[in-house]
Amino acid sequence: MMVNGFVEELVAAMALPPVARHDRLAALHAGLNVRYRRALRQITPEAAARPLSDGSDPRPVAQIIGHIAAWERFGVLAAGDMLAGIERPRMMTGFDDYRETDGTTHSFATIDAFNAYNAKRFADWSWERLRAFAEDTTNTIHALFTHRLLLNAGRLQQTAPFRMRLQGGPVLDDITLGWGLWLIMLEHPAVEHTAVLDEFSGE
Repeated sequence: MMVNGFVEELVAAMALPPVARHDRLAALHAGLNVRYRRALRQITPEAAARPLSDGSDPRPVAQIIGHIAAWERFGVLAAGDMLAGIERPRMMTGFDDYRETDGTTHSFATIDAFNAYNAKRFADWSWERLRAFAEDTTNTIHALFTHRLLLNAGRLQQTAPFRMRLQGGPVLDDITLGWGLWLIMLEHPAVEHTAVLDEFSGE
């Protein structure tokens, strides 16, 4: 799906009542999950070590995948907040309280600082290790948002009010942080890094 088409699908979904909106976004997320996992399987170690063929990003493909996975992991932490009833989940209200696997907590002043931290973190990982991590994070974020007993429409509605602009699209004035987080998790690979999907998903 082209970038503009995907954004249009998100806009159409967000115009629906909450339960129907959740169903529509879940269907979009399922398709994206399949496409992204297909791309991950198609990336060889050699391809992972070089930039994208279209020249749209100077970073090695592995670094882009690590970047996507890092944000999805942050999204998993934020999802846990919402499952626990927190109205203002981390990541959506700042870059504090990022927890590593060893339990240590980090705070970041800016998005660039978070990105730099993770680029350094993954620099020495093998492609196979990074691919397994990316597959795990993308499957986890997909399951959390699409399962009806987890981040369902009711839980997303119970978070604090939020206003956001879709990538290249309209401003959504009357949503909540929960819906906003889901939109960010969808837009990041499908819109901001669509070149990875275009090159490796076989579509």
